[in-house]
Amino acid sequence: MFFDDKNKAPYLVSEKMSRSVFWRKTGNPRTPFQRVMESESTHVEESIKRKLARQLEGLNPFVLRKAIDTRIRKVSAVNTIRR
Repeated sequence: MFFDDKNKAPYLVSEKMSRSVFWRKTGNPRTPFQRVMESESTHVEESIKRKLARQLEGLNPFVLRKAIDTRIRKVSAVNTIRR
């Protein structure tokens, strides 16, 4: 949610037609966190945005990746033992 933006396609910023050609301008992909933070206050409460921002400050992507890799290795080891 906080770091991976490659699963979401770029969003449409503007679209115009010149003669018989459509020109579409897209923005860069954003993470779900960025989309929530950029949304209007009517959709997401400010308290939730503050809570997510505090949660992001406490995360380290390198530590998370190491923990995930360790768990994947453990699951793989159990899977090879059962075969």
